[in-house]
Amino acid sequence: MKRTISLGLAACLCILTAAGLGAQQALAVGGRGPAGGLIFYDRGRGSEGWRYLEAAPEDLPGIQWYNGDSGGTGAKDEGVGSGRANTASIIRAYGPGDYAALACARCSQGGVQDWFLPSEDELRLMLDNLCRKGLGGFAASYYWSSTQRDASSAEGINFSLVARKDLGLKGGDYMVLSQDLIPRVRPVRQVADGGGPSASPVAVSLPAPPARPAPVVKEAYAVGETGPAGGTVFFDKGSREGGWRYLEAAPEDLAESWWSDGPYVSTGARGTAVGTGRANSAKIVKARAAAKNAAAACAAYSASGAKDWFLPSRDELELMFRNLYQKGLGGFAGSGYWSSSEDPENPSSMALYHGFLSGHQFGDDKNMGYHLIRPIRAF
Repeated sequence: MKRTISLGLAACLCILTAAGLGAQQALAVGGRGPAGGLIFYDRGRGSEGWRYLEAAPEDLPGIQWYNGDSGGTGAKDEGVGSGRANTASIIRAYGPGDYAALACARCSQGGVQDWFLPSEDELRLMLDNLCRKGLGGFAASYYWSSTQRDASSAEGINFSLVARKDLGLKGGDYMVLSQDLIPRVRPVRQVADGGGPSASPVAVSLPAPPARPAPVVKEAYAVGETGPAGGTVFFDKGSREGGWRYLEAAPEDLAESWWSDGPYVSTGARGTAVGTGRANSAKIVKARAAAKNAAAACAAYSASGAKDWFLPSRDELELMFRNLYQKGLGGFAGSGYWSSSEDPENPSSMALYHGFLSGHQFGDDKNMGYHLIRPIRAF
C-alpha cells in the first residue's frame, strides 16, 4: 500500500570512470554491467533496442524532484521500460534547473551519458534484485522514481529494510513524496544484447551547467560578492585581526558524507563561534587521520588555486544560511550541511548540522548521519 509522507530529509554530480566490460560479454542480474554498475533486470531478449537495465555504480547526492515550480510533466508511467521517456518528459517540462531527472541525464558515471531516472517499477526491481541481496551499496534511505503522482508529489521507495512500526512502515515501502524533499537518486540505463548501449536513446536537449564565477581579487569585498577563490563572501568582520577579515564559501558542495567513521570519540572540536571552524577542522583531521571524514574532505579540496579550506563551525554555517542561502546566493541545496562542531550534549557520537530546508540546526550521529559539505576559507 502506498503512503503519503512529508519528511524533512537530509540531503556535484559524481563523474566516475569504472572499468567497462567487453562488448560481447554475457550479462546477468547481479553481475557487473558495461558502465561499471550492476545489472538488475533482464527482459530475456532484446526488444526496442535494449534487453538489460543497469544501475549506476553510485548514488547522486540528494536532490528535489522538481525545479521549484509545481505542475504536471506527463511522466505518469510506472512500468519497466518507461523511465527513459519519463525523464525526457520531465526535462522538457522543467528545462534548466537543479532536479533529479536532469541530474541523471547529465550523469557521466562509467564514461557514458545515457543515464535516466528510473520509473517506479524499475526502482522496485533495483530494491528487490540488488538492495535486498546486499548488492549495489544503497543507503537505508528514500529514493526517487521518475513517476509523478500529481502536480506536487512523485513516487519513491523507502530502501530502508528495517521496519518502523511508529510510522506504519515495514521497509521497502512505496511512498508518495512531496517534490520539494531531498531523497537520494540512483541513475539507470538501458543496455542492448551483447552489452552495447540502447539502440534507441531519447534525444534530450540539455542546458549547459551554470559557469563557475571567475575569482575576483581586490582590496575590499562585500557580503554576496565573488571572492578570490571563486566562491561567495558571506562574512566581513570589519578588520584583519587574527590574520583574516572575510569568510568565503566554496563555489560548490562536496558530496554527501558521514561526519566521520570509526570508533565514537570526541575530537575536541567544541568550537561553535565564528572563527572556530579552522581550529575545529584541524582537531578532527588530527584525531581521525585514518578515517574518512568531512573535515578531511574540506582540507583536500582545491578551487582556483586556494587549498586552505575547512569545515565551518556551527555559527559560520548559520551565517552561510542567512547571508547566502536565504538570499538565493551560493547554489546551495535545500538539504542538510555538516558543521565542524561536535554536539555539546553528546560530543563523542554526535555532531551538529544545519537543515537548510527547515532553517534549524540539529545533532546527528557522526557515523550514520549523511549530509552535504560546503568548505569555507578565511582570508
